[in-house]
Amino acid sequence: MQKEKETKIVLVESWIKAIVGYGILVFWAVGLQAQDLKPFQADSKLWGYKNQQGEEVIPAKYFRAFLYSNGLAIVQPTSDPVYGFIDPIGNEVISPKFINAGPFSEGLAAVELLASAHWGFIDKTGKTVIPFEYKSAGTFSGGLAPVSKIIKESGQRRWGFIDQKGREIIPFQYLQAGNFSEGLAAVCLFVPELEKNRWGFLDLSGKVVLPFEYEDVVGYSAPVFSEGKAKVWKEGKHIYIDKTGKSLGSVTY
Repeated sequence: MQKEKETKIVLVESWIKAIVGYGILVFWAVGLQAQDLKPFQADSKLWGYKNQQGEEVIPAKYFRAFLYSNGLAIVQPTSDPVYGFIDPIGNEVISPKFINAGPFSEGLAAVELLASAHWGFIDKTGKTVIPFEYKSAGTFSGGLAPVSKIIKESGQRRWGFIDQKGREIIPFQYLQAGNFSEGLAAVCLFVPELEKNRWGFLDLSGKVVLPFEYEDVVGYSAPVFSEGKAKVWKEGKHIYIDKTGKSLGSVTY
């Protein structure tokens, strides 16, 4: 009797492991499928998705379509400026109800509601995780996302960084701020000595690691650093810099 009971337990444990393993495999396979899909525009001027072999996977039926990120893609079904999200087989996962939407990153996406005219963050089920209380919002990287709000005392708009629970991690004091990439984010401040705005770079703790000496940072709202270098304007020159601020030469066109 005891031996029969132990056999049943082993069978149940094996069954559970098989189900969990299958779930992981499906999740992994869906992720790979999403990475393979790219938007294409048909003769109808509508957008759909093709795989790497050029085969149509999702019919061209969207007014606009964007790249997949974290397994979901932003789509605009009609000319009405509202956005939703679909999965890699074209199922509508989050219904179109946002007037602006950013890609999913680290499981969350920044979206803007028409009713509030403010940004918040949702998870991949469409559930609101961080309330709609920001004037603008970027994407999460390294656990932080740039967001802006109106400071009550001054009435001015300022940028700071929050974590995935909506807690303020880096204070709202910047004129502009970009997403973190490779552990650094571009931020802009007014420099009194120059009487001009200048850009610098922060690390994830909020420490200034590259001083406010750049006239502009190219594509600051996108991942700025790629393979250890970024494009900036300094002293009227368009140059590459590394993560220490060392010049890597002029940007060529």
